[in-house]
Order: sequence, then C-alpha cells, then structure tokens
Amino acid sequence: MHLGAERVAVLGRNGVGKSTLLELLAGSAQPQRGTVVARVRPRLVRQDPSPIEAAAIARRWLRRSNVDPAFADALARELVDLQIFLDFAPVVDVDTNPHNPVIGDRSFGREAARVARHAVAVIEGLQAGGVAACAKHFPGHGDTDVDSHLGLPRLPHALERLREVELPPFAAAVEAGVATIMTAHVVFEAIDPRRPATLSPDVMAILREQLRYDGVVFSDDLEMKAVADHYSPEQLVLGSLEAGVDAVLVCRQADLRQEVLARLERAPDRQVERALERVVALKRRYALGPQAAA
Repeated sequence: MHLGAERVAVLGRNGVGKSTLLELLAGSAQPQRGTVVARVRPRLVRQDPSPIEAAAIARRWLRRSNVDPAFADALARELVDLQIFLDFAPVVDVDTNPHNPVIGDRSFGREAARVARHAVAVIEGLQAGGVAACAKHFPGHGDTDVDSHLGLPRLPHALERLREVELPPFAAAVEAGVATIMTAHVVFEAIDPRRPATLSPDVMAILREQLRYDGVVFSDDLEMKAVADHYSPEQLVLGSLEAGVDAVLVCRQADLRQEVLARLERAPDRQVERALERVVALKRRYALGPQAAA
C-alpha cells in the first residue's frame, strides 16, 4: 500500500537538493528525529538534537518537564514545504537496556513517564504543523540486546511488565491522537512465543482492544533480518494484515516490493478493506499527495 509518492525513498545515501526533491515528492514519509536516523539532509531541513539530548535541554536549560512542541511544529512546517506529510517519529521505546544496540539516543530516556511526556509534545507539535506522527516500535524495543535489522530479538516480559514500562508511552501517544504507530520485529515470549509483534494477533490485540487504537499501523521494514530470515514474503504480508497491520514497509528492494504487492492480491478482502479505510482516512487528514482521497 502506498502513501503519497509511489516509489520514492529519500535516504541519507541518495538525498538530493530541495528543488529536485520537490519534483520527486508528491507527498511522502520520512524519519526525521535527530541523530542515528535522519533521512533528509541538513541543508534541506533543520537537524534537531537527538531525543535524549532534547529531553536534557528541556530539563536543564529550559526548566521544562517536556520538550517544546514548537520545535516539532517548526520541523513539521519545513517538511510540509518539501511535500512530506508523514514522519516516522517519535521513537517511544523506553531505553531500559544499556546494551541495546539500536535504540540508544533515539529514545527520550529510561523512565516511562518521561518518555511519554516528551513523545506527546513531539506528536502534538508535528501534527499541529500538518505532519502525521508515528509512535514506534510497538509494543517496545527498548529492552532488547539484539538489533532487529540483524537478528530477531526476544523478550520474556509478561503483560504486567509491559503495562508498567513499555506500554505507557504508547497509551499516552494514543490519548494524544497519534496518527500512526509502527510495530516492532520483536518476539514477546509471554504473549506470543512463536511470532514477532508485527505478525502477532495477540500482541496487536493489546494495541487495538486494550489501548483502543484505531489508526494506521505500519510494519517496520520487512527487509530486516528479524523477519526476512524467518518468513517468506507471502507469510510476512498476509501475516501482518491478519495480525492487524494496515501498511507494510519495504524500503530498498524493488523486486521484493513487487512481490509484496503481488502477495496482497491473495489477502482476504475484509482485511484489505479494513486497512484501506484507515489509510484513506489518514491521507485525507494530512493531504498525503495530490490525490490523497483517491
């Protein structure tokens, strides 16, 4: 399923000038949140501090309990100028594992309440500026010691632990009206020991039924080894839709993207229609592309 531009990925390795970018994009999505992952080059939009740095600045220098939503609002307006209407940020994982190789300063900190406060401020700022935000990686990637780009993380956390640590920032994001949420390619053994969250109806039920979220859910990139090494493209596409995911990401491989689209033809109509309704509502709300409601 495409949001906005059909097949445009603006990554650090292939970023272009603003005029060329505007020609390429008719509405697109990018992660833009400080360090580690920031796809649009500094000469095109501001490069804000990393989330952990922004939280520290707010506390130490501005005497604020959360980052100023105006920062995210300003970034959103710059993204809108580039015809980018969806930002895969903020990361709302609670960074509880000092050996986590992939979250680090992408998180707002090690305490759930702190992460929730800052995440809500960013969500409100981005969306006030006309850019849909994305809370990720549900239900939490912060306590892993495996990078899901390279392998499949597994966590033993029971639902009680999730309710205390991992879930509060997502609940706060839902309460704040976050437009989209992205799943984690992480197995939560106490909930579903066989499947990562992206493919697990049991994990997704926590989001849809307990947190009462009815917005768009994205998968993380299906090319990541956490899932690509264990499932076929058909299993990934159909399993994601069955679990409750609305749109799957394939960020690099054109041939895999075509295979994913072909596999969607085999998905049950009710699952596709349900996902399509959510995606169309998102596009209408944020004018994702010149034919947003098409």
